Amino acid sequence: MENHKTIEKHIIEKEAFQEKDPRVLITSGESLTPYFVNAEKLCGDAHISQFLKENENNGKAIIEHSIMLMQKNKDFREDIEIIAVKVKELLQKGTKEDKRAELAVSGGMRRDLIFSGPIAKILDLPHIILYKQDISQPTFQDRIEVYWPNSRGLETKKPEETLPFYTVHISDLLTKGSSQYSKSPKTGRALGWVPMLRTRGATINDLVVVVSRLQGGEEKLNQLREPITTHSFVEINEEFLRTHSKNPEAAINYSKDETESTKEYLKKTGIGLLVPYFRQKGKSLTRAKRFLIKYKTFLEETGLMKSLEESVEKTYNMTLNEIIGE
Repeated sequence: MENHKTIEKHIIEKEAFQEKDPRVLITSGESLTPYFVNAEKLCGDAHISQFLKENENNGKAIIEHSIMLMQKNKDFREDIEIIAVKVKELLQKGTKEDKRAELAVSGGMRRDLIFSGPIAKILDLPHIILYKQDISQPTFQDRIEVYWPNSRGLETKKPEETLPFYTVHISDLLTKGSSQYSKSPKTGRALGWVPMLRTRGATINDLVVVVSRLQGGEEKLNQLREPITTHSFVEINEEFLRTHSKNPEAAINYSKDETESTKEYLKKTGIGLLVPYFRQKGKSLTRAKRFLIKYKTFLEETGLMKSLEESVEKTYNMTLNEIIGE
């Protein structure tokens, strides 16, 4: 699917595509990225990140705020209307596949709701709100709510209740697809938005994505036993990067092989940018630990591990092993 020029234009104008120099360690800890994509900036609210943080347990508030932003912001409304056309087309296909199911839109907490909420409003459909699963708990129950933006309000669904819906899920960003589908390394339980919907009886075959980073998510979802087809409006592909990046070769190399690009970058710059992630009580320590798991052999072979250990101990007056709990 060719990039939608209007949404791509807004991505650049709203600075939703941002290059990072020095690079930044992504949440999964799997690479150092030279760019970020913050699709939520399309909504036009300069304080949206803080609003999402304050309402991390209130999906209804996020949807209502996003609907208000759509009504105030001409560009954001244009983006929503463009995406809604595709969602409506996919749902009409769904009515032929499952005549008994009620049509719905779904979105996951938190950033998905910025787009899925206003689309549900425009299409006059119920919205399934999916909350992040607390995998730190050995037994946890999925939290799911259904919100009717135009009529019945909010209903919290009990664990035993089914979701008799044919839904299209809307995501702000697709990277590796782990938010949509993954498996618990401890229990093997299927996690993510797709299993949450399917285990409760909802039918979902399509994922609509505002921006895809083209880092394997599409392939992963298409290889499920019941495949999910992805429809994205902007892809961070070679053409996009050549057009919009200040350092297109580095960005393209990263997009082709994030692991090798990360290794080459560290060989050139050293490990200085990694040290702040190892602050003992910092929120970034989890991603730093994940980074070490993936790159430990490389760091040892290149001598960068010794440099990292020395820098961490000098900075925090603790050994690296003490900080990461080994």
